[in-house]
Amino acid sequence: YRMYRRQRQDRRELRRTGRSPVLIAGTGDEADALIARLNRDAVSALEPVALLATKPRHLGERIQGVPVLGGLSELEGVLGQLEMRAVRPRRLIV
Repeated sequence: YRMYRRQRQDRRELRRTGRSPVLIAGTGDEADALIARLNRDAVSALEPVALLATKPRHLGERIQGVPVLGGLSELEGVLGQLEMRAVRPRRLIV
């Protein structure tokens, strides 16, 4: 089992190489489905790196491992947080 899990992690990391980081606006079912599809799709050129919440209660949560870093009105602050991590989203998906 460990060997299988390690191979699976290695494949995921290899897929992420060369993908463009994106910021997703929303934390509902649509955002959840989008993240699942991007993570599952081996040929996707997009890598979800953070979410913008539509409701304050979602702040600080993670949806499929992607953190909710702020609200829609806090776009500049979220971009600053990502910049400190050397992550620069190429797109905003609304």
